[in-house]
Formats: sequence, C-alpha cells, structure tokens
Amino acid sequence: WTGGCGPHHLRAAHERGMRTVTTVHVPGFFCVSGGMMLDGRRPCDGRVEAYRCGKCWAHTSRNVPRPLAGAATRLSRVADSLLGHDSRLARIVQVTDRQRERLEILDRCSDRIVVVCQWLHDALRLNGIAEDKLVLCRQGTDLLPPEGLPPPPRRSHEPFRVGFLGRYDPLKGLEILIRAVLMLPAEIPLELHIHGLANGPKEIAYAGYLKLLAHGDSRIRFMPSLERGGILQALAGFDVLAIPSQWLETGPLVALEALAARVPILGSDLGGIAELVRQGADGWLVRHDSPSAWAGHLQRLSEGRDLLSCAGEPEKVRTMVDVAGDMSDIYARLRPASNMDAAAR
Repeated sequence: WTGGCGPHHLRAAHERGMRTVTTVHVPGFFCVSGGMMLDGRRPCDGRVEAYRCGKCWAHTSRNVPRPLAGAATRLSRVADSLLGHDSRLARIVQVTDRQRERLEILDRCSDRIVVVCQWLHDALRLNGIAEDKLVLCRQGTDLLPPEGLPPPPRRSHEPFRVGFLGRYDPLKGLEILIRAVLMLPAEIPLELHIHGLANGPKEIAYAGYLKLLAHGDSRIRFMPSLERGGILQALAGFDVLAIPSQWLETGPLVALEALAARVPILGSDLGGIAELVRQGADGWLVRHDSPSAWAGHLQRLSEGRDLLSCAGEPEKVRTMVDVAGDMSDIYARLRPASNMDAAAR
C-alpha cells in the first residue's frame, strides 16, 4: 500500500474475486499526520476521529497553533459545505474523510490484514477491523552473527561507546540524543558514534543542523554511513545502541539486528521499540522526549551502574525465514477452491 499501489488496486482485485492479503507496515494507514503522536507530543491510540485527527493534522502538518487548530477543524466542515472542496480551509476535513474511506476499503477488500507489531493490531481493532481478519506477523532480520558467537566484550580501558544507526530524520530522535550527550560533564568517558544516512535535500539539511549543534564536542563523532554488510561489525564496536525515535516505530529492524548481535539497546519508550526491548534484560527504555532522561541513563551506563540482569542465552531473534514461513501459511489457508484454480488456469 503505497503512493503507486493502494486502495484502488485492492478494490479492483477484490471485485475480480481474487483473495487479497494486505500488510500494514506504517502508521499512515490511519494516522493522517503519519507518526501516531497526538499533537506531536504523546502516543495516540490510532482511532480515526474527524475532529481529533483534523486538529492534530492542522497543528503538526500545517503548523496551525494548537489553540487555533480545534477552531479551524470545526470550521473546515462548514467551509467544505459552503465554499466547496477547493477551499483551503476545507482541506482539514477532506484529509480525515479520505483516511476513513481508505480504512473501509482496507477492511472490505482484504481477506487478511497482516500487521508487524502489536500496536498496529490494536489500532486497527479500534477502527473496527474484525479480530479474525488480523494476523500479527512481526518483522525479522537476515543479519545474524555466526552461531555461538559470544556477545561483544566491554572495553574497560576505552570510553563507553554509544552507537546510532539510522536516517537523518527528526522522527529518528538524533537531536534528543545529541542534546543528552551535550548535557553530560566533559570528564565522563563516553563517545557517540553516529552512522547516519541522508536521503534527499531535507535530510541533508537536517544533518547539517545536527553537526552545527554538536560542533565543539569531540565526544560526538559523525561517521560514514554503512552498507548492509558493515552493520554487524559496527554493532560489535558499540557498548550500547541508541534508538531515540520520536514516533511509533513498527520495528525497527535495527533493534532486531542489535538483539541478534547481543548488543544492549537504549531505546525510546514508544511503539515497536517498547515491544521488542525487555527493560533491564536486553536493554533499557527511556522517556522519548526528555534529553535529561537520556543523559541520566547514559551517565549511569558509562559509570557501569546500569547492568543487564539477564543470564544465560538471550531470547531467539525472529528471522526473515520465520516471516516467510508465516506468510506462506497465510497464503496456503486462503488458497482458492479447485474450481477457482481451474478458472485461473
């Protein structure tokens, strides 16, 4: 379900009697703002409601001041009726109406709807999708260290090394992480190694802003971006991987890669990260929007006061082979009857 393949294709397949499986990977199925953060501040449950969603979209996507966003949303319905669809004010209600319409097509035309994390499952249930139509099939990784490889050793004689792997996008939260390091006393032996990736002019500009923010602090190091083949080697050099996302991730895959490499995670207390990280067992969850909370955790980690409590073998990390097996089972259960097979041939 993308800009090039979406509800019209799904409806066309359904009308021709084809069995359909739709996989939901992103919040945009029901979140008009895209990130599942209500007013850009706190996690949303995902229920599509015209007023609430319109107000949030007006504020987060069109920069309408929060006190005025509610009034603009109420006026939007009036503007749509009196001034027509071309009115700029009518845009708010049109966005939420279109989102509800897409959800109805998703529900009516999909035989199964696959979700990759629990919060996506819960949000679709809130929007009326039947339980028996939903299938939870979590993501997997194909980056696995050699079997029996021990976890990376702690380097007691070197600075505590924090790693970041991700895009230069405000939603990835790197600014929060950088501000947290800047708050730490200079004598704390810590390094932040940033392997960022910039896709397009907006992310290139944001990377420049972050480098200016960190300028003068030698503990913050901007490293080259990584190819797939270099991720495991980079992870092995970190004492902890930071995932400071500011929206509800549906994975992220980098968390699975860190878990597979047995590298502890310091992650935001949001969405898929909170579903993957067992607090105190294979990582720690931090209040997502608080640089001071991140700074406190980083200081305790660098001083060795936060230790993982798990013993023995870690939990098995889900792989792409597991995902493929689950998807194959879904398709097999939906296989058309023999007469439909014959018609298709």
